[in-house]
Amino acid sequence: MWLVLRSWKFPAVSLLSLFLLPALTLAQHYQQTNLVSDLPGMAPVTDPNLVNPWGLSRSSTSPWWISDNNSGFTSLYTGAGASVPINGTGTVTIPPPTNASLGTTATPTGTV
Repeated sequence: MWLVLRSWKFPAVSLLSLFLLPALTLAQHYQQTNLVSDLPGMAPVTDPNLVNPWGLSRSSTSPWWISDNNSGFTSLYTGAGASVPINGTGTVTIPPPTNASLGTTATPTGTV
């Protein structure tokens, strides 16, 4: 009798885990929503300065600051993707390094 009870526990637990596994994997999904893009038609907002964005920064009272690596700017956005007008443009120009040659564009990669 003891052997019969022990022998059906493993298949029962295995079968139960097969039913529970899909429920656990469904909880791991998310939906990507493009808010801003430098490519027209990829997102509701098109920003030509958003080239090779690297770093995201924000505080509890500020908008999102995005480092635009190949344009020399940092862009400011709300959590919904709307541009925050600062200096009338919504971008802040990042100066190039001090020893850079004339015409060099800064390549910001994050926040200091």
